[in-house]
Amino acid sequence: MSIYTISIVPKQLVYHGDRFAKSKEIVQWLIDENVIDSAVRADSAWGEYQYRSGILKYCQPSPWCHPNRGGYGMSVITEKTVFDRLGFDKATCSHCGFSMNEYVFYKIVGSWWENAGEVPCPGCAKGLSIMDVIVEPAWGFSDLGFTFWEAPDFTQEFYAKFEKRLESKLWIVYCRL
Repeated sequence: MSIYTISIVPKQLVYHGDRFAKSKEIVQWLIDENVIDSAVRADSAWGEYQYRSGILKYCQPSPWCHPNRGGYGMSVITEKTVFDRLGFDKATCSHCGFSMNEYVFYKIVGSWWENAGEVPCPGCAKGLSIMDVIVEPAWGFSDLGFTFWEAPDFTQEFYAKFEKRLESKLWIVYCRL
């Protein structure tokens, strides 16, 4: 049996505001919308907030869209994190379109993680940060994110509301563990 996650991540390596205050603001909004419960589950391994019935208004029509998805919920991440999908199909340089192999891509990820600066693109020799790499399917890199465990497919309206509240474009990262 596998677990499916959707992570909503601002496209900011370091969130531009107080990420702790912003995470509390987002949690309160989701509580007010009845999307999540007001308390973290006591039996939670990842600090999840249990889904509530309000989640239904933000779901794509599906039999998977119900608030009691096996006891899973949403967790808040407020530390530097790679939001990944345990692999990628394609990573390309945004400057020249060079298609990276795993070694080059993970070297750039490692450089970001270690705050070591840019890595030259083998295709155009320009220095690349992780923001210069187009990863398909999407990965996210930030110190703020929201992971929905065993989540339904959300509506574009839900993502648009997140984008507005985070004041940032988003990475939407799908993963099956």
